[in-house]
Amino acid sequence: MSGFDQKSIARGADAARRTGEVRVILSPEKGRRPGLRVLSQSTRVFVVEDKLVHPVREIQELVIKLGAQISGTSEAANVIVTSIRAPKRLLKHISREDSEDKYVVNPEWILDSAERAVMMDPDDYLAFKSSKEHVFHLPMKRGRTPDTEVESGMPGPSTSSASATRPPRPWRDTRYACERPSPLQCINQGLVDELEVIRRERELTGDEFSKMAYMRALSAIKAYPYDLSKNPSQASKLTGVGSKIGKLAEQYYEKGCIIEAKIIRRDKAIQTMIAFNELYGVGPTAARDAYNEGCRTLEDVIKKGKSLGTHLTRSESLRILPDLQSKIPRPEVEAIAHLISRMMEKIIPGCQHTICGGYRRGKPESSDVDIVYTHPDNRHNKAALHRLLDDLRREGIVTHIVSVTTPGLDEDSTNVHVDVAQIVVLPPISPLTPNPRHRRVDIIFCPFSVYGAAVLGWTGSHIFERDLRIFCRKEGYKFSFTGVTRLSDGKVLDTPTEREIFELFKLEWMPPEWRNCDA
Repeated sequence: MSGFDQKSIARGADAARRTGEVRVILSPEKGRRPGLRVLSQSTRVFVVEDKLVHPVREIQELVIKLGAQISGTSEAANVIVTSIRAPKRLLKHISREDSEDKYVVNPEWILDSAERAVMMDPDDYLAFKSSKEHVFHLPMKRGRTPDTEVESGMPGPSTSSASATRPPRPWRDTRYACERPSPLQCINQGLVDELEVIRRERELTGDEFSKMAYMRALSAIKAYPYDLSKNPSQASKLTGVGSKIGKLAEQYYEKGCIIEAKIIRRDKAIQTMIAFNELYGVGPTAARDAYNEGCRTLEDVIKKGKSLGTHLTRSESLRILPDLQSKIPRPEVEAIAHLISRMMEKIIPGCQHTICGGYRRGKPESSDVDIVYTHPDNRHNKAALHRLLDDLRREGIVTHIVSVTTPGLDEDSTNVHVDVAQIVVLPPISPLTPNPRHRRVDIIFCPFSVYGAAVLGWTGSHIFERDLRIFCRKEGYKFSFTGVTRLSDGKVLDTPTEREIFELFKLEWMPPEWRNCDA
């Protein structure tokens, strides 16, 4: 049971009533907003009735009023409220695993949070100290603390270009991420990482509106080149950062963490869904669905026919899974791209290519390899991708073909077709790959006329691309990796280079290393 929607809460309530765990379970009415958002919607509270001084109904009503959820079982909760101080007695009401892995707090946590109108730190209200040492499985990306010094405007040590050491333009407060230089690492990275924990929780639980709010806020903070620890209230003044998230920024610099992120980090349900989300082909919605269907391990997900299980046998999916989960260092990305490009050159001499994705933005490691190909002579483009895949299979380099999208070309059509292949490769033994692993590779083959759009679209980051699409639509165009389309007549414009797209929309050129607008 997930506890992530009203139906599951109701099922938990029915189960609780049947087992006598609690007599009354309340949940917010559909569409009802809490009177005061003090606790988070990600907080799922199970109240143990035994020994409570206040009626359980009052505690539950207060939890809902403060904006959290009431859970019907301790399994579905991430916070357990109890007045019981003896661990052995509490085990009559909840499992040992729940007592050790979740925050077990006394009712004063709820009461003080209501009185002070802020979520109190659950570590200050523990009903008893767990003997288990907690290891959080949601570490901050490239973890930083408030005291970590990062030179303002530096993209990070992994960038490959010396020109990227300084921002391409001065920072300005704008709503569009595509107008703000965003380095790989920023001076406020610790705060960004805390907000990313909450954003990802919202994404996994299907709260799209809140996810977007956190996405916009952390992107704005990522681009801000000044140290917020010296003036935390400045965060709420940035475009895209509301007063609520601004308060969380102040909490971070006061306490060294955001309390909601702290609770989410210990939430095993979220940990499990994040592991599912990292599987090849499993997005946030599929991860949530798998969890709600009862999956608790990666093997469970594959047995359900998700991820590569839709294309491979279960045993084969599990066999290559450890390889696909491991990150790919930059030298290995380059080696794989060189190997494939050498074979493409034999098929179409003079073919051009660009390695895109996080690699192009300067990341030290990548989850997969994205390569965009083209040729100035469009006559060579037909069937090029299929010929490449045949040769890669013949050489034993491609081990699995997950999907291939190659629409047929109509000579009289004005539509632009971009071919995409998602494959798994196993590079041969070499000095860079002495112990080869299966690696995910996306190969994109596009007409030369939209090469710039394809490279721009496959470089990222996600928020940069999203805001670029919004900006272009405002100007009367649609942008995607298949090209720039004028909305008035549907014409796809020639964009053989990225710079032509920036010039078209009068945007200042943004080097790839400064497009790291995500956390």
